[in-house]
Amino acid sequence: MRLFIAIDFPPKLKSEITQLIQNLLSYFPQVNKPEKISWTKLENLHLTLKFLGYIGTNQKSKLREIKKGMEETVAEVKPFKLEFTNIGFFEKQYLVLWMGIKDSHALVNLIDKIEERMGNLGFAKEKRISTPHISICRGKNLTPQIKKKIKSILEDQRWFKPPNAILVSEISLMESKLTLKGPIYTSLIKFTLA
Repeated sequence: MRLFIAIDFPPKLKSEITQLIQNLLSYFPQVNKPEKISWTKLENLHLTLKFLGYIGTNQKSKLREIKKGMEETVAEVKPFKLEFTNIGFFEKQYLVLWMGIKDSHALVNLIDKIEERMGNLGFAKEKRISTPHISICRGKNLTPQIKKKIKSILEDQRWFKPPNAILVSEISLMESKLTLKGPIYTSLIKFTLA
């Protein structure tokens, strides 16, 4: 099982983000193979808080430890508001477009608590500072001209209207199954904040 901890968005927010993606698509350049742009599917929109990685399906004791650790973590955290900012990008081996999250002490506090708890269970701690974001698109094998065009679209964001803020009152332990048609995310356990 490939696991991660996330804020799984309510359907209304997923619809708002999908509408935003549709607005952005109308400005996007056409790409030709082998260039590829993959947009995040509506059902997969979420905010990752901690990637745990692979756990053997026979490791039920590890799953129980994660569950107990998360129950202890959420007991210390009150529900909080999540607000959204702009669309940005970063480059790895590919171009990633993301929607930003407004600075939130409550969110950073939650991520720190999860990081510490899961670190105590043997999960590797993040080596870099986490910048919470929602991945909305990945571009692979893009030419420099296409990248430049995309970046210029993102510089002028008159088309962008951030979705409404949400109240985060639960987080989920999610499973990610990788398929030829893209990942499938399933919420295994939901944890209600204090």
